[in-house]
Amino acid sequence: MLHILLESQRGGRSALPISEIARRAELSRFSASHHLRLLTDAHLVSRVAEGSHRLHSLRMTSFEAIEDWVIAFTSIDM
Repeated sequence: MLHILLESQRGGRSALPISEIARRAELSRFSASHHLRLLTDAHLVSRVAEGSHRLHSLRMTSFEAIEDWVIAFTSIDM
């Protein structure tokens, strides 16, 4: 799902509804919703209500923090 959201953002769409994410991931809406809830709880994905839809997008600041940690971790001399 993260790759679907990333491709969408690279393509100029900042957020996607669950129905489109589920379709692209070939999952039921229920399964997609469950996965997105976990990613939202982990602060990797943000969710905004727009009318009756819930739109999801990546929280790039979280990925930047992960990248910083990985860089710091891999630069340690062992």
